[in-house]
Amino acid sequence: MKPNPSSPNQTLRPAIAPKSRLTRNAVKASLLLAWITAVGTASAQATPTTSAFTGSVQGEFQNPAGPSGMVSSIYDGGSSFMWGTADEHSHPSKLEFNGFDFNEISPETYFTLGDLYYKNGTIIAGTEAESVDLMLEFSFVNPAGLPDQNTVFTQILTNTTNTGDPYADADIIVLGNTSAPLNFQDAMGNSYSLQLGFGTVSGDGFSSIDQFHVKEGKSATAHLVGKFTVTPPVVPVPEPSGALLVLTAGALCIFRRRR
Repeated sequence: MKPNPSSPNQTLRPAIAPKSRLTRNAVKASLLLAWITAVGTASAQATPTTSAFTGSVQGEFQNPAGPSGMVSSIYDGGSSFMWGTADEHSHPSKLEFNGFDFNEISPETYFTLGDLYYKNGTIIAGTEAESVDLMLEFSFVNPAGLPDQNTVFTQILTNTTNTGDPYADADIIVLGNTSAPLNFQDAMGNSYSLQLGFGTVSGDGFSSIDQFHVKEGKSATAHLVGKFTVTPPVVPVPEPSGALLVLTAGALCIFRRRR
């Protein structure tokens, strides 16, 4: 019945939703809360448990490749690589790696792990190397008990044709891969890898993320910059737990009883 506006004693009352609707809303809210709790618990398992890395890096050149006339040598315990027969009044090309210690490096944080020295010689065509691998050897103090790790990065050596332009004539090192896996997992099942790139350059060269250029007949040194990246395990959408099933059954019983 509609209220009679002429009757002063009649009181307007707010509309109240039916009990069945309130019950259904309560059931939905309870189920949603339980589901969010279950998913949140599964997501928390992706948190890295390795808080920081401390250790040192050494490098070793391996597996030079080039044409049949390639001339190359690896020496100084593997930390130096020379290639090419020098043209008149020049010298062969050369790479040297010098690894650094690192201290309390958190995952996903960039740090300088070593220097790469590049001496760009003018060499006779056909004696050049076209690529060489650099194996980085990591020895860890922290986390305690973590075994040594080796990662391999291929360096593609581009020996440009000389035209008289010092920038266009600059020979180039290109990283064939900028990421390499590490062979361990933390207690939560997270996997780790090393990302690598070129950083600040001193001398007659310049760099981008994956390229290091050195002018013809000159030399330069580039920082090698890396970070330990984290890959969480694949976490499937959780199936309803026993508690969630009990909650669902109880809510349905209440719902049916109050209809």
